[in-house]
Amino acid sequence: MPTRKALIFAAAALAAGTGGALVSASVAVGLLEQQAVARVEAVLAPEDDWLTLRPDGAILVLSGEAPSPQAQIETLARIGGAAAGIRIADTTTVAAASQIASPMPRPAAAEAAEAAPAGTHRIEILRNGPLVTLFGEAPEAATGDDGLAARLAAYSVTDMLEPGPGRPAAGWDESLAFALLALERLEQARITVSPGRVSLSGSVESLEERQAVLEALAAERPETVTLETDLSVPRAVIAPFVFRATLASDTGLQVSGCTAETEAGRDRILAAASVLGSEPDCALGLGAPSPEWGLAVAAGISALGALGEGTLDIVDQDIALTGPAGMEPIAFDRAVDELRATLPKVFSLSAALPPPPEPEVVEEVAPPHFIAVRTEDGAVRLRGDVPDEQLGQTAETLAEAKFGFDTVINETVIRDDLPGGWSARVVGGLEGLGLLQTGQLEITATEVKLTGTTPSDEVQDRLRDVLAERLPDTAVALDVWTDEQLLVDQVLAVPAVLCAERLTLVLEAAQISFPPGETSIDETSLPIVDRLATILQECPGARFEIGGHTDSQGSESGNMALSQARADAVLAALLERGVDTVFLYARGYGESEPIADNGTEEGRAMNRRIAFSLVPGEDEVEADTEAGEILQAEDETQEDTGIETSRGESPTVIVVPAGTDPATVLPEAQDAAGNDAAASVAASDEPAQEPAPTVGDAAENAPAGSEDAPADATEEAGGEPDAPPAAEPDPDAPPRPMPRPESVSAGEGN
Repeated sequence: MPTRKALIFAAAALAAGTGGALVSASVAVGLLEQQAVARVEAVLAPEDDWLTLRPDGAILVLSGEAPSPQAQIETLARIGGAAAGIRIADTTTVAAASQIASPMPRPAAAEAAEAAPAGTHRIEILRNGPLVTLFGEAPEAATGDDGLAARLAAYSVTDMLEPGPGRPAAGWDESLAFALLALERLEQARITVSPGRVSLSGSVESLEERQAVLEALAAERPETVTLETDLSVPRAVIAPFVFRATLASDTGLQVSGCTAETEAGRDRILAAASVLGSEPDCALGLGAPSPEWGLAVAAGISALGALGEGTLDIVDQDIALTGPAGMEPIAFDRAVDELRATLPKVFSLSAALPPPPEPEVVEEVAPPHFIAVRTEDGAVRLRGDVPDEQLGQTAETLAEAKFGFDTVINETVIRDDLPGGWSARVVGGLEGLGLLQTGQLEITATEVKLTGTTPSDEVQDRLRDVLAERLPDTAVALDVWTDEQLLVDQVLAVPAVLCAERLTLVLEAAQISFPPGETSIDETSLPIVDRLATILQECPGARFEIGGHTDSQGSESGNMALSQARADAVLAALLERGVDTVFLYARGYGESEPIADNGTEEGRAMNRRIAFSLVPGEDEVEADTEAGEILQAEDETQEDTGIETSRGESPTVIVVPAGTDPATVLPEAQDAAGNDAAASVAASDEPAQEPAPTVGDAAENAPAGSEDAPADATEEAGGEPDAPPAAEPDPDAPPRPMPRPESVSAGEGN
């Protein structure tokens, strides 16, 4: 049978176990719950079969009815030795209450206590939420049913106090009353009470709560009582465990995140940071990936300091180090190797230098540009830059007033970096364009240029006067001519440009469509082909490429073949409609030249198209070059307005349109009064009153071998007819302008 002193030791062991449970209650509760029942059952004796164990979350609840107080104490003592770290809720009861020795009646005991010397009483009070345990030696008045337990009726009390000898010493009552006040302020506490002294230990949820409790206890403490406190704040679990810092030459070390698990580890981190002039706040908590966390962080800080600049980012066991831009890779690799050798094995290191800065991309800005084109059918297209929406609207209104409503296409864009006087150039240039039959206005940063045809020289003079008045401080270039002065090559070149514009307008309004995957033109697009044929028939001698284009669906080779076949189909359709006075070329481009985003259905529809582009021929280029070298100078009597003018007045190289008799366009042939051009080719025996046959007529009508056939009609069988010889021009006579062929004068474009 255990002695009473043994029971006290057992109770003390139980109290110690309960106190240990208070300290560790915030750590790994879930894991302990799974092990709690097994650990307690392992220490129970067979006579403890009255006890029931029930885990409830992080608390192990003890229940059952003990056969005697002694059995209850022995069972709880055994549990106390094995229940360290487990929160215990004791709800056990005793079957038959027994009075612990009371050697004398209460009045006699009281008299004896007053006569006895003061005792050395000392008690322990343990609180775990609503559960309170009392053990130790107390004055007799504090024990029993009317003792200290009765003053704690608000709690579930386990009273294991023993009456001690002697009367209460001085300061006992004050100490006990203060201890009970302190007990109310803490959910988890251990209080030791002795005469004139109270020792308090426990845990609170936060530093703020700890400070509030200490201030309240200091205000309530009697002057005769000494207070000792040890209040702890459970460390939180930190996840992830991090350290982040940036080192720069101008700001030093900037720490944006710092954690440590122990005071020693924190001190190590702070010491390394102080070398670089930083004093960061490091939060203490649980969850470090290694006990050597402080060592790893300090090593990373030192390596960062050796680099001079960079960033250090540590997340759990992963360390990322970035060096300064422009550092030699060899030196950086050496520093990284030194750090890797210092780190504990659990940590992994990745290091890199920042990529070199990308070169600054200077966006090419297109020069300022404005173009207005007027075609022979009256259509006018405005394109290019205007400084604001108001000028764009003004230009459109002015063009509509001069050229008619429903004939102006405004495609101008707003641009805010245009040179000064741009608005005046646009308005003045459009006024000049209104004096031309057909032509083009082009405005750049340096000049205003007008190209086109006028009905007479008087209109040209008026044009120069208008531009000189409207644009007195602007360089103006004129390239205008009248119908009577136009060279044949110029007749062909300028309408060809206008024809190209007109073809573009037609195809922008409606595209030639094909059934999916086929090369035959859809019947709904035949009116478009008819319109294109009409325009091309009015542009003799011009060269155009018919370009076929597809979207990016399908293979490149398949798209290339499909686009070529569709361009060939358009060419064949135009030839069927009698387009035989121009040079046409068909070429497939496949998907190589998109004009819209192939990622959208709308963009793919725009990329499936037929396009016409003007192609200058080699002969035409040579003719233009030679003609430009011998153009006559501007009339010396022309008023000097500062406007450059080029006017073709001396035909040199003549490009003859297909299907046109060369004799009908030669100047010498036109000088022959009342005679056909072929009259000078060969002598004729026919009477003078009959017209002389042309070269073609002579060759066709004369019988074979007849002496009447012109000797030079053909060089040999199957040869082409020779052009008639040109008469020698009179060098003193003024050059005579060439007439403009009707087939060319009808050409138009946009």
